[in-house]
Amino acid sequence: MKNSRKSCRPIVICILAVTITSIPTPNVSAQNGVIYLDHTVGSLGQSDSIACSVPLEFHISTFNNTGGYILAHHGVFEVNSPDGATWSPIVTVAAPINWNLYLSGTPSIYYYGLTGSGADTVFATKWVISGNGIPDGFDSVTWIIKTEIDCSQKGKTICLDSVTNANGGTTDWIWGTSISLVYPDWSGPHCFTISQCCYGLRGDLNYDGKSANTLDLSFMVDYIFRGSNKPGDCIESRDINADGRGPDILDLTFLVDYIFRGGPAPPACP
Repeated sequence: MKNSRKSCRPIVICILAVTITSIPTPNVSAQNGVIYLDHTVGSLGQSDSIACSVPLEFHISTFNNTGGYILAHHGVFEVNSPDGATWSPIVTVAAPINWNLYLSGTPSIYYYGLTGSGADTVFATKWVISGNGIPDGFDSVTWIIKTEIDCSQKGKTICLDSVTNANGGTTDWIWGTSISLVYPDWSGPHCFTISQCCYGLRGDLNYDGKSANTLDLSFMVDYIFRGSNKPGDCIESRDINADGRGPDILDLTFLVDYIFRGGPAPPACP
């Protein structure tokens, strides 16, 4: 079985090389496999809101349920806004997994129209050269798209979607597997309302969308005493006692009193 996979690999890759330059976007849903938004760093704990003035990351996963090995992995994402929002031009990286277990080298990433407005497009691809490929049952974050949105954009919308290849009009996503070519499904589009970075109570220092808790306390201890964390730029969220400063030792004391001694809750955001 292993030898048969190796023998078909060059054929599949050659077929894919021709296919991604000639096949129009299919009208049917994906046959097998899923590309999906696993989670968003910088969200507000709600499916439709993200925070401004904090680092924003879209963590995108690959789920292989094709029954075969993914030998070639190709597709295009786009960050856009239907109502004219702007953002810092996106940066895309391959997730920190051991790609060499599956595919040789580092996945290729190309950009089109990288302006921070209109549509920032990223072309993410990887072809196997050595190794068996991405196995059936693989389910992990594979791509991370990073940006940040200024709070002047509050109330507007930003979306993450899969799009037709900007360089040739080919399919959104296509895999060459050890069995056949497949068109994996995409969970999007995903659209979010841009909201103020502080919401509810102050103190969400780790931006997990929850009010101040022990995780935020640990974050602050690491920041103040170990220098291993850096709170985001949201002044209201990190200024837990609302004295116009922080995060500092006074905010840490305030948070300890609130969590463990029944002290007053952090003031509401403005």
